[in-house]
Amino acid sequence: AISADKLAIKTNSVLNSECPRKPELAAKRTCLKKCRSDNDCRGRNKRCLCDDVCGKSCVRPTRRCEPLETFENGHIEVVPNNRFSGKAKYHCDEGFKLNGQPIRICQGDKKWSGKPPRCEIDDKIVPDRCGEPPVVTNAIHDGKKYSNVFPIGAQVAYMCNNGYYSDGFARAMCTDEGEWAGPKMTCARMFSLETNKPRSCGRPGEVTNGRRVGNIFMFPRGVRYYCNSGYRLIGTPKRTCRSNGEWTGATPRCEAVRCPKLTAPDNGSMFGSGFFYRTVITFKCNIGYTLKGLFARKCQASGRWTGEDVKCERVDCGSLPPLWNGHLEGRQTTYKSVIKFICFGRSTFEGISTITKCEIRKGENAGGYWTHPNPTCWGQCKVPIMINGTVLGEHAPGDWVPHNTTIQLQCKKKTHVLSGYGTSTRACYNGTWPGLPKCVPASCQDRPTSIPNGIPRYYSVRHGARAKYRCDAGYELKENKYVQCLYGEWKPMGSRMPYCKPLYCPWRGFLQNGKVFLVGVIGKYAYRPYVRRV
Repeated sequence: AISADKLAIKTNSVLNSECPRKPELAAKRTCLKKCRSDNDCRGRNKRCLCDDVCGKSCVRPTRRCEPLETFENGHIEVVPNNRFSGKAKYHCDEGFKLNGQPIRICQGDKKWSGKPPRCEIDDKIVPDRCGEPPVVTNAIHDGKKYSNVFPIGAQVAYMCNNGYYSDGFARAMCTDEGEWAGPKMTCARMFSLETNKPRSCGRPGEVTNGRRVGNIFMFPRGVRYYCNSGYRLIGTPKRTCRSNGEWTGATPRCEAVRCPKLTAPDNGSMFGSGFFYRTVITFKCNIGYTLKGLFARKCQASGRWTGEDVKCERVDCGSLPPLWNGHLEGRQTTYKSVIKFICFGRSTFEGISTITKCEIRKGENAGGYWTHPNPTCWGQCKVPIMINGTVLGEHAPGDWVPHNTTIQLQCKKKTHVLSGYGTSTRACYNGTWPGLPKCVPASCQDRPTSIPNGIPRYYSVRHGARAKYRCDAGYELKENKYVQCLYGEWKPMGSRMPYCKPLYCPWRGFLQNGKVFLVGVIGKYAYRPYVRRV
């Protein structure tokens, strides 16, 4: 008897011999750990499995290979999935043959075995030419130009023999499948065999509310039918006389054009009946609503109404502008709404009416409008309190006076004058006194006072301006050299007005054995008792 251990060794040897590791091939890929049984494998979920040329290896069965790319001119079937030992089977489309291994296996290194195959055109399956073109009775084709070899895409044209008329598509083409597409034609005899004359089909039918074009009723001629405006053709517009003496198709008819049914707009009415060509439908809105769209719509020959769907919109006059110095009483702005104009207490109403009403304007510019425009609420003015001044007349400072009231202003003292330009009167304008002047100190009207032997220099005559005095040669300035314009008069800035005092030189004494003479004007001194002028 064989022991259990020997049986296990023998069994593993048999298994390893069934899936041996092939060193030469295995060198070209990454092989996992060798094993004889699952006991040789460490790690979670690893088992001793056959891994192609790597032989028995410790592999985790859940290992996945990368998804395969699309297979041009074919498809791939993965069985059962892309996990370890899964198979990818390659199949080519019809007309192609496989070049390479048809099956690839998911290996332990997460790669598919071998290289992907290719699908190549199978010359034995896909034709590159067509046979002889189809034969049409009583017709010939121009296929001789191909020398009886008709490649894919070749086209031939057919022509009926003399005395025959072509009816249908007279061309044929060699398709990719190696088969001819077309022609779809027949060649009919143009003349009757009995009389040897053109075949007649007789008069075709007439159409009411239309016309027929074409007066020759012989094979292979035809006629065409047209409907009058407002009618549409029902049936085939063309009939052809066939070689058997019968007309193709049936006589068409002209049916009156119908436009879609219209409905009255909300808050309005619709007048008129019928929906045929040239029918006119009119619309009218209820009181308080205005029509948006055409007043009337007409059914056209195209089966469409003129214009767009109409609407009746509630008349709304819109919001009024704000009322300055007042407010509007009433919020509604729709038809028949009334708004009241109210001026504030210290303002004067000026306008057509104290109310306005939303009404409807008729005609081309139909719509809502307010019967009266906003009035003007003129603000009152408060009589000003003048500093160093007063208001003449009946209005006292602090009184409220209406818009456009005129007041006259005056300064209390002559030392003050009104600032600004213009007259001393001002008018109240909507709560303000435009250009209201002030009483300001008066400017000096004259130039600074002249002094003997000196001149003043100044740049302004306004209140507070100063002037500076300068003396002529031979004089010196005494007192403060500045004067200032104060309340219309020039005042010295010292105790008295400045003045120019002559310069006197001291006596130089007698000249021994000589005389003293005065030359030029360089000073003044008492010399007369001692010298004489040169």
